[in-house]
Amino acid sequence: MGVVVGPSNIVIVADTKNGRVMLFPPGPPIANNIAAYDTLVGMTSPSQIAYDPIRDVLWVADSGGNQILRFD
Repeated sequence: MGVVVGPSNIVIVADTKNGRVMLFPPGPPIANNIAAYDTLVGMTSPSQIAYDPIRDVLWVADSGGNQILRFD
């Protein structure tokens, strides 16, 4: 599992066991304000993540799919 802080202090978590990346905006956790990227983009087991603030890009290493995904 990987965790980074992205733009606007959004906490981004790679949830390897459930095959998704979760975004948690600042403030109290409310179910309807949490977004997930999962099998819609072909991700199976995201294991590590990195955020590039200069390019505003999120990189996800998907160990189950043997791929690196880029989210602009």
